Amino acid sequence: MSSIIKNVGYSYNDLTIVPTASLSRISSRSECNPYAYDNMLPIFTAPMSSVVNEDNFFIWKKNGIIPIMPRNVSIDTRVAYMNNGEWVALSLNEFVELFIETKLSFENGKTYHVCVDLANGHMAKLYDLIAKAKEKASKDGYILDVMTGNIANPETYSIMRGPSVDYIRLSIGSGNGCLTTSNTGVHYPIASLIDECNSNRMHKINEYPKIVADGGIRNFSDAIKALALGADYVMIGGLFSSFIESAAEFEDVELNRNVKNYRTLSFYHSLKHQMCVTKIYDNSDESESIKREFLENYKYRNIDVYKLFYGMSTKKAQREISGNDLNLKTSEGCEKRVEVKYTMRQWVDNFISYLKSAMSYTDSKTLSQFRKKATLIVNSQNEIISINK
Repeated sequence: MSSIIKNVGYSYNDLTIVPTASLSRISSRSECNPYAYDNMLPIFTAPMSSVVNEDNFFIWKKNGIIPIMPRNVSIDTRVAYMNNGEWVALSLNEFVELFIETKLSFENGKTYHVCVDLANGHMAKLYDLIAKAKEKASKDGYILDVMTGNIANPETYSIMRGPSVDYIRLSIGSGNGCLTTSNTGVHYPIASLIDECNSNRMHKINEYPKIVADGGIRNFSDAIKALALGADYVMIGGLFSSFIESAAEFEDVELNRNVKNYRTLSFYHSLKHQMCVTKIYDNSDESESIKREFLENYKYRNIDVYKLFYGMSTKKAQREISGNDLNLKTSEGCEKRVEVKYTMRQWVDNFISYLKSAMSYTDSKTLSQFRKKATLIVNSQNEIISINK
């Protein structure tokens, strides 16, 4: 017999962070520390081929964002990155081959960071295999740091207490490149999901996996609300694909009819060439200056520039991973054009400033304090409309 849970579920858009009731002891946002560790922000890139590749992997790190190498990259390359201490995505079969069947030798005392990347994190088999791999790693003397998911039920998280999974991705169907909810009806409102999972671990936080809020981040405030609700990290895909440095391919230029096409195209292509010459993936001030000039000028000249973003369950992504059209699954992802709006450094600078500001309003000097002290209130429908104007 089916059942209906009569609780109301909330999305990010339904909620607003409320300033502290007491007078804040923070006199400047500069007192707030927005970093998770070692100057890295509490942000993972989604392991998506339109976000991360070999060319831009380290510019994410230079800007304080933790990249995960996606599964379309060759397994040999991913293993090389993993051996150098970087995060890589693996299919469940690849995970079993590497860490249970042991096709590699692992260095004693070293930590290996792995995201077991699959859509359905509710399978008992997944956690049995991770536990088995963890046990083997312990016997062999190395550390296996595992992220998996995705899950979309707070009760699933509540039974995950223990050493098997270190990070769990929350949310099914909320991502910008995902069609799971619209096609299958499966979902749990992301804000409520984070809040309820965090509540389940409040008194024994170190015994549960770290929470990674994955999917549906449309803007700065969504990411900040996810952290306020209790997420340890936020994972972002679609928004990041709109960065000028993302792995997504440039789409055709759209021209305003009032602009002379040949002059506009000439301008666009010359700037694009300049960016290639100065290495678009450099983090130098010179490269940043040219990227910003590109963005400012295309807006001034009414040029709309887009990149192609697509989910990893699309047939396009499946072909990139498998290399052929055999055994393609029904797609639960979509392809879409996203407008290029930011350089990576621009977005990061803004995010740091906005997060520090939110922390100061809640009298929180650290992210740990922010998760504990932040209070959110439910917006009325009229308020949601007003906020979105």
